[in-house]
Amino acid sequence: MRTKLLFLALFFSLGGCIPTYSLVAPSTLGVSNGEVSITTAIAWNKVPGNADGLKQGERWTQNGPALDSVTFLSGVNDGEKIVKQAKKADRQVPAFSATMSPPELVSLIESYYSIAGAIDYQTTNVMPADFLGSSGMQIDYQFTGADDVKRRGRTMLVVVADKLYMMSALGTSLHYYDAILPEFESMARSARIN
Repeated sequence: MRTKLLFLALFFSLGGCIPTYSLVAPSTLGVSNGEVSITTAIAWNKVPGNADGLKQGERWTQNGPALDSVTFLSGVNDGEKIVKQAKKADRQVPAFSATMSPPELVSLIESYYSIAGAIDYQTTNVMPADFLGSSGMQIDYQFTGADDVKRRGRTMLVVVADKLYMMSALGTSLHYYDAILPEFESMARSARIN
């Protein structure tokens, strides 16, 4: 009996150490510190903390970030990075520049995933796309993660007033990417800068 009580006390005391996901109900709402508004028709789980260590980053998931996620990153200024890294890291994601060409923006996304552990990263499609009411681009890609799981992704991005705005879908190639893609596309069409 004493062992059971000790176990329960330990279990409940460690409960505060577990990150807490929050429910995102279907609605129109602000993401990335309210910089962008989107409409979602389904409920999501907001991943605790800021995506990639940036205050303007936000990540949602349906089934857990190892299986699927949608990431919002808004208002990245010229000279800032799309991920927070230690200054002494051997490999660095380049800083965003408002003058980056479309191939340089594609390379920025590739370097982000490659440094994060992607193996055999391949850009499968790049095309112009309307995003946030402006002419942006859509980048489709696939890679094998450091966990040996094949993943596919899509990033919508645009540069507005010298700031980078991105929205990315990522999921395992088997099932989860295809499952979240229709809602991702709908949210991307609804997205507006506040």
